[in-house]
Amino acid sequence: MEDYGLLLNEYDTHYNARIKYIPTVGGGVKAVQVMVADRNIFNPDGVELAVGKSERRGSADGDDLGIIEDKAEEKAEGSSRASLAAARRFRDIVDCTPQLNLFVTMTLSPAEMEKRLTSRYDYAGIVKLLRPWLSNRVQREGLKYVLVPERHKDGALHFHGFMNEVESMELVENERGLTTKGGAMIYNMRGYPYGYTTACCIGSDDDRIKAARYCAKYCTKNTECIGGRYYFSGGDLGRPIYKYFHFPYDEAMGDVYPCEGGMVFKVTRVEDSNSELTVLGLLNGNKLKDGVADEMLERLWFY
Repeated sequence: MEDYGLLLNEYDTHYNARIKYIPTVGGGVKAVQVMVADRNIFNPDGVELAVGKSERRGSADGDDLGIIEDKAEEKAEGSSRASLAAARRFRDIVDCTPQLNLFVTMTLSPAEMEKRLTSRYDYAGIVKLLRPWLSNRVQREGLKYVLVPERHKDGALHFHGFMNEVESMELVENERGLTTKGGAMIYNMRGYPYGYTTACCIGSDDDRIKAARYCAKYCTKNTECIGGRYYFSGGDLGRPIYKYFHFPYDEAMGDVYPCEGGMVFKVTRVEDSNSELTVLGLLNGNKLKDGVADEMLERLWFY
């Protein structure tokens, strides 16, 4: 049998440009970022050519493409590659899961922990309680969640993150009538058995993305990777969609980021969610109104 794979070269299997999409509440998608490299590096199968070797995208310690994304997101001073990669993955999960409509904080009551023969300081004991409780709701009610552990100043643990609303959580108005700065009600989750909670409803894609950026900072500001995990997640969570293509590097617009090995990227991010930037528009800085598609964009999606 003839091996047609031998006919493929690097130009056929790797691309120099990548466009990143996230889903929206209405069931559509929107472009949020374009990266254009000065050489063919991107591969749809997940293996990128980087710094003279092959790497699988999304490695635990953060790959070179991720570091470029982190720089485009304003790299947190003093943050490790691992914490930056975790923060990026956390943001991607929240950005790509529109059903995560609650921003929550979950604390631990000393009395409730004592009943269960553990304490607010015992990571292993807390996880032994919390993970089965969350998993039960994933299986029974379709819960989706992503939570970042953080320590109080005294070392006790609590969690910040995002959830979708499920019946057993039983949102109730807080007795003190507390609201956010914008006047939105702050709820408590009566169904949470281990301590105290707050939950704020997220009103839009933009609000959720802003909250994700805020919460992801806990990954990078933590001086330790608590229990070896920067965050916990469960349920049917979304991930970004990527499309790959060739584009002349010299014609691309965007901020320039050098990488190890002499590679250079141009990065363009979409900040205005009321406009849809097409492929050529993203690369050349021209905004088009919603619903206006361009031939290259359609070809990327449907062929």
